Amino acid sequence: MTTKSIRVAALSVLPITLILTSNSTILAQNLSQLQISFAWVAASNGQVPPGAVVGGKENGSSLYICRTEYKNGVHPGKVVSNNCNFGWGGQEILQPNYEVLTAPRSVKINWIAASNGQVPAGFIVAGYEGGQSLILCRAAYKGGVHPGKVVANNCNFGWGGKEILSPNYQVAVLRDR
Repeated sequence: MTTKSIRVAALSVLPITLILTSNSTILAQNLSQLQISFAWVAASNGQVPPGAVVGGKENGSSLYICRTEYKNGVHPGKVVSNNCNFGWGGQEILQPNYEVLTAPRSVKINWIAASNGQVPAGFIVAGYEGGQSLILCRAAYKGGVHPGKVVANNCNFGWGGKEILSPNYQVAVLRDR
């Protein structure tokens, strides 16, 4: 199976990257549409721009996908209160300045079940650390669903001041309508 990386235009320095295989359901002729579909929009102090992508829920509230720079990396997480919260080094890190993933309603993100470090074709890279891509994931925990990043064999996300590692998770995959 041939794998190639396609960068999708974004408003920030780090573009979204999709990893496609030759049998991917994303049609090559729609690539120009994809290039203008996603955007990372700068925000701070709890702001959520129009078109923000929901990555989970907690206590009946939507958790929007964000990312932020930290320790020479860019880490995906969730907007909670006034911050972008993500897991790092065993802790939940809170950053007041971040970017929020936005997309028009016509763009469909599917969440595909995965576990133990597996990722399906078409996954979305939403950050990096130490030269490694950080793939957008989410996992169920304590009655909620929390967006995070695939690291080694887990989906890592921040919760309750700690970094939670879940071996069972879902990976964000862009699908054709």
